[in-house]
Amino acid sequence: MHPLIDKEKQKRAKKYHKDNLKTSVATCIISGIFIAALLGFDISENFVVFINAITNARFLIILIYFTVFYIVYTLITMPLAYLDGYVIEHKYGFSTQNFKAWLKDWMKSFFVSFILGAIVFEIIYLLTNISPTLWWLWLSVI
Repeated sequence: MHPLIDKEKQKRAKKYHKDNLKTSVATCIISGIFIAALLGFDISENFVVFINAITNARFLIILIYFTVFYIVYTLITMPLAYLDGYVIEHKYGFSTQNFKAWLKDWMKSFFVSFILGAIVFEIIYLLTNISPTLWWLWLSVI
């Protein structure tokens, strides 16, 4: 511990860090399980086949795929986002925001991340389609 900083504040900071670390680890584990389930049970592949039955437009296939899995993943991780962004912040006195305000901010973040994610996802698949052998180079340049 640092000798010039209040020991109680340091202990509190360590507890705060530990709580945030727990939710981060849990989110990583859930993300891994989610991806493993998509691939291991052929959910991803079967879903693409299903979308292809609806439309042949590559842009729409990619957008629908991204939208559905983004929403499902967000719903799965929402409890941890609430725990990390609302409960822990209030527990340590770092936030005075009420739940309604927190949810409003969370929704803004959701939509901004969705729009940016959809654009990036479309660009990745556009590059892999245009340049199947050098897509990785173009992505690294971007």
